Amino acid sequence: MNFFWSKDHISHVDKLLFTKHLSVMLKSGITLAEAIALLSSQAANPGFKQLLTAIQKDIDNGKTLYDALAAHPTAFDPLYLRLVNIGEESGTLQRNLDYLAVQHSPYQQKFCSLLQKR
Repeated sequence: MNFFWSKDHISHVDKLLFTKHLSVMLKSGITLAEAIALLSSQAANPGFKQLLTAIQKDIDNGKTLYDALAAHPTAFDPLYLRLVNIGEESGTLQRNLDYLAVQHSPYQQKFCSLLQKR
């Protein structure tokens, strides 16, 4: 399998857009299962589409979003997973997804890397 298209290695941009779009969909009242299905159907990257399809199947089988994402540890880092888990447990998933989208934005990462160089 080509590394670029591996379902467990998604681009930073794919993860950022997934996080932002999922947050917006959940805020608008779309169920989690419907939102994941929509995002999967719209994914341009075949590897990312495969990942979202696997996540959708897990959610359809009763797993939480955290459990579905945690099955792909190379795609979702521990901080991302933990904030999703906390959001699900506390009812603040949309807010936590918004926070993750900001943290994963290219501008935020560039800013943090500049601060670390000082």
